[in-house]
Amino acid sequence: MSLVHITHFLAEDGWILLHVALAPQWRRGFREVAASSTVPDLYDHHFEAVVWLQQFKSQNADLLSELQLTTSERYEWSRRETTEAGEPLVALVDLGIARARFASACVMGITTELKRYASQSRCKVALIIDGINTFFCNKSRFRLEDRSFLPPQKFTLYRAFSQFFTMDWTNGVIVGSIDKNANDGERRKSHLPRYVLRQKGWETLDPFVPILVSDYDDVEMRSVVDYYLDRQWLQCPDVASDTGRGELAALSNHNPLSFMHICKAL
Repeated sequence: MSLVHITHFLAEDGWILLHVALAPQWRRGFREVAASSTVPDLYDHHFEAVVWLQQFKSQNADLLSELQLTTSERYEWSRRETTEAGEPLVALVDLGIARARFASACVMGITTELKRYASQSRCKVALIIDGINTFFCNKSRFRLEDRSFLPPQKFTLYRAFSQFFTMDWTNGVIVGSIDKNANDGERRKSHLPRYVLRQKGWETLDPFVPILVSDYDDVEMRSVVDYYLDRQWLQCPDVASDTGRGELAALSNHNPLSFMHICKAL
């Protein structure tokens, strides 16, 4: 929920949003992975890339049209299909949505273009990642022909967003959450940032500024119950009473994730 509020603020303030809500699923819950048709030694997520492009277009269509960003180079997809320099950046989005085979490469092109334009002060780019520590895991669930697990860094989607972790661009911000459940199964003993990010992640994100998100206080607890009632996710009449609210607070111990799971059962 904190990321949602931050994302809303950035959108209202005129930032182009690169929102990665399901980064761990690209590593372990993917639908289809295939060797890239454009970049040797990389592997593409066809379905997941299309879904991300649709989300990107929905979040940024008006701003992209207003900024009139265009492609700065020529992209060759096949012998007959190209995207010429100077075409609207949204052309890459539409191509990726229409042609799943090139969707991951289109994501790479879009992120590269936006990183360049941000450094030229033509736009402000915000990268928002839920479970950012998954980018620093050592393996995915995709097996190569030799039965070894493919490192996530070999996925085109991961490569596309990892380029923002370097210090060679400006006019941008990276906001991410860390989650031990986004790690490999054998590395979930602690929720502390240094452990979850590993040494590589900690050094890559330096200067890393951790922000502790506490459990709900009494006011937040009342607000989230009101929200669930308004959305009709909670329909029991007794929940709106002080007694019902008190029971939910006690059962969840004011913890957002526990509260969500409790209400899911209702």
